[in-house]
Amino acid sequence: MRRFVRVVTLALVALGAGCTFLIDFEEVAPSVVTDAAVVNDVAVRDASALDAPVTDTGPPAFPPPCDPGFPLAEVKCNANFPRPNCASNTTVFPSYPAGRMREGDLVTCNGGPTPTCVQHCPFGCTSMPTGFPDACDDCNGRPNGTYCVKDLRGPDGRNLGLAIDCKDGKQVADYICGAGKCATTCPRTDRKPSCCI
Repeated sequence: MRRFVRVVTLALVALGAGCTFLIDFEEVAPSVVTDAAVVNDVAVRDASALDAPVTDTGPPAFPPPCDPGFPLAEVKCNANFPRPNCASNTTVFPSYPAGRMREGDLVTCNGGPTPTCVQHCPFGCTSMPTGFPDACDDCNGRPNGTYCVKDLRGPDGRNLGLAIDCKDGKQVADYICGAGKCATTCPRTDRKPSCCI
């Protein structure tokens, strides 16, 4: 009988000891995470997501590139204007391809019968003084004032002696200063254009 009591006692002690090691766990519902993991309640992106290429290409190029799909053969160049001109100038371009907007296009003729390039200016095409190449308007986003063409983006080398006035994001006037005669920091305010030296 002693042996029976000892076995029952050992069994009860073992059973009691076993119960003290039981831990109550709460069941947690799994979270749905597609490309991130959660570590200590903080979402962590999967390392492969960090290697993905960035799709933001930044601002568009200015001046814009030539349009490779433009039907250049459908535009006739005027031999008297061997330089870039705004397509809106009907004296230079009496006809234009059907369905193509002239406004904002800059057409480059280099003395041949057809143009070598057509650019679609994002802020419009602007005329320069007679005998100088026209250009894409670069006043958008600039404060009102006078600027040397040499300080604008992508100027034609033949226009470096010019100055322009910008007002409300558009070019409103142009001036011939002369080669090397336009100062980035305008030296005086007594006459227009103040940047011509």
